[in-house]
Amino acid sequence: MLSKIPFRTLLTPLELLACVLSVACAFIGCAEPGSPPPVKYERAQLSGVVKLAAGREHACAILRSGRVMCWGDNTWGQLGARASDGLLAVDVPGIDNAAEIACGEVQSCAVTAAGELWCWGGGIWLASASGRSGTEAYRVEMGAPVAKVAAGYAHTCALLVDGSVHCWGVTCSGQAGVVARRECPSESQRLCVVEPSKIVESDVTALSAGEGHTCVIKEGQVWCWGEELVTNTASDGPNPCSERCDPQCEGRPTRIAGIEGAVAISSGSRHVCVVEPRGLVCWGSNADGRTGAASELSSEPNVIPLVAQGVATTDEFSCALTSDGSAACWGGRVLTGIDRVPGTGAVHLPGAMGLKQLAGTSRALCALHTSEKVSCWFPGAGGLQEVKIEAWAEQTSGLLPSESLNEQHH
Repeated sequence: MLSKIPFRTLLTPLELLACVLSVACAFIGCAEPGSPPPVKYERAQLSGVVKLAAGREHACAILRSGRVMCWGDNTWGQLGARASDGLLAVDVPGIDNAAEIACGEVQSCAVTAAGELWCWGGGIWLASASGRSGTEAYRVEMGAPVAKVAAGYAHTCALLVDGSVHCWGVTCSGQAGVVARRECPSESQRLCVVEPSKIVESDVTALSAGEGHTCVIKEGQVWCWGEELVTNTASDGPNPCSERCDPQCEGRPTRIAGIEGAVAISSGSRHVCVVEPRGLVCWGSNADGRTGAASELSSEPNVIPLVAQGVATTDEFSCALTSDGSAACWGGRVLTGIDRVPGTGAVHLPGAMGLKQLAGTSRALCALHTSEKVSCWFPGAGGLQEVKIEAWAEQTSGLLPSESLNEQHH
């Protein structure tokens, strides 16, 4: 006969709780006594931004720390290795000392403080001498330090510290030059320059790239090569380049007549604007009035008498960063009904004050504020609507201050 062994069949409430917690910790892990509280993540407005760039459907920013964060479309990996939740900015892995930034349609590139050029996105079209491409950033060997970079639809150009400009990528219209031009590795209907090719020898101070063209400022003058819609205003005659990969296209720089003293430049997909002593000068396609000319068919340079310190272009309208830190824009149906700047044909962008840099996507305008935060204006039912760009923020306890949170854009 077995002796009775006394035991308790019911647990006390505290013992039951301890049991449940021990099982839960086995699955999810628990902090050790004395360890710091868990990190909580909330969305907050992107801050600490010192430089901004925009491509066709995405944009990137350099932070004060030298990191790069991007948002928007990531079809070609142009945001880096991570996908973005719409307008939520995400880190580009491997870049931590950026000094310059550029965005195209399928790619992004950054120049480091040491003059190294790193690019990501774009697939095999933009593979260069490094033999690499894709979502992870890869270094493009240029043989000398890089000062600035510009990115077009699927071509990229680098301005070296010696003032020379080198381009590579898709070059159907000669936008990346024609030296060693051949069929693109991924598509036989396009022509590419795979290795960086020197286009301009020296004295360049600024550059921009559109869908089928590239332009530079050289000693205050503007030189462009590529699509004839942009280059056919040149003083030495039309350039026989089109969008159809014409084998006769020479892709040589031609000077845009009548422009002197240019200090800043921006390219839309098929038009260009520069800042010079007379104000803003724009030329190329005037669809939607993006060059500010009276006739939509005009491709001749048009002067907009605004005192400006910068300029940005979209595929529908163009904007000047005025001397008082506001934005004045022209062209585009979304700008109707807004207060106009007297004597210019431009309109004040509502709420755009305290700005230090502008950048345009295909349909939106983004701006860097003096507060080092970023806003973008998107077309909406009532015209352009401002959206504050956000990123994940870390807090060791509690929620972020309510004034730093912003509504999500849908």
